[in-house]
Amino acid sequence: MANLKPSLIKSCLCGRSNFIHFIHQSDSSQIPIRECLGCGIKHQLVHLNYEEYLQQYISDYSHFTGKDGGELISSERYLHDFKLAEIRYESYKPFLPTQSVLLDVGSSNGAFVDFMNQTGMCTARGLEICEEYNNRKVTYSGDFLDVELQDDAFDVITMHDILEHFVNPSDALLRCNRILRKDGILIIDFPDFFSRSGFHHWKVIEHLWMLRLKDLRWLLKNHGFKMIRIDKPIPSKFVLICGFGEEHE
Repeated sequence: MANLKPSLIKSCLCGRSNFIHFIHQSDSSQIPIRECLGCGIKHQLVHLNYEEYLQQYISDYSHFTGKDGGELISSERYLHDFKLAEIRYESYKPFLPTQSVLLDVGSSNGAFVDFMNQTGMCTARGLEICEEYNNRKVTYSGDFLDVELQDDAFDVITMHDILEHFVNPSDALLRCNRILRKDGILIIDFPDFFSRSGFHHWKVIEHLWMLRLKDLRWLLKNHGFKMIRIDKPIPSKFVLICGFGEEHE
């Protein structure tokens, strides 16, 4: 134990660093978890540095740690994701401004971006760190926290199964706050870790933050976002549709 590297995550999202430790038994793995003694937020204990952690995403991690365990070939995965895009669009459509500029963070193979562009409702771009998708003309390439993006550039930002991967989700939300226009919409799709349907989202290393719905609402509020709607178009995930401003209880 003495030879382990320091934890990838240094403190809880609330700023505290006092934890209880336990092991979560997933379908196939034992996952070391730390729970904050102050707020109860849970995160995975990972002994990697930041560069080592990012490296698994720069290569195509979906082939060995993805939601289907790498069982889908690229064309099948794209069709699967394109069908999910249609489901998501029906949930999002009432809240999307027409002729908007949309950024999909963690766009992977670009299925959602392609679907949104086909609707004609918006101009969609993706942002993806995986080198396999660098040749897509509608995709920014690199780490979301480092890619050069103009402030107030987007009307809509979507994050599908992405926020839980950030070492510090607060950094990602601060970036969203800067690049999203002040009348813009932020859409967060996040695993429902604590429901029966979401049990499969507990994954070694891949998912760092196991946030409850109340944790997500608190985190978004702390970064200037108010809740417009909470939905579950896909049973194992929450969708939080947010704008800027204070949320009224």
